[in-house]
Amino acid sequence: MFVRKVLAGRHPVYQMLQKDSHPCLPKLYEVAASDDYITVIEEYIEGQSCGAVELSERQFRQIVRELVLDADLAIKGSVLDDPFLYQLADQLAQRDR
Repeated sequence: MFVRKVLAGRHPVYQMLQKDSHPCLPKLYEVAASDDYITVIEEYIEGQSCGAVELSERQFRQIVRELVLDADLAIKGSVLDDPFLYQLADQLAQRDR
């Protein structure tokens, strides 16, 4: 089973995730980008969507910190202090909205 998403704008995080998959994230089967939108075909994972849960910024940062550390993706220092990695985490959290 899979999910097909068509998102307006540019979302480079999907191209990054397609190249560097991780067992804690849905598998991306296809990513097709144009100037106006991106189409993503990804693995369907049963459960509640991240977009259905309301979190404070503090709660969001804590969850992302735990996920990043659990996924062994932490780089020297605090990942959330790195603007690029924070943007990546933010896009991951908003992708189901």
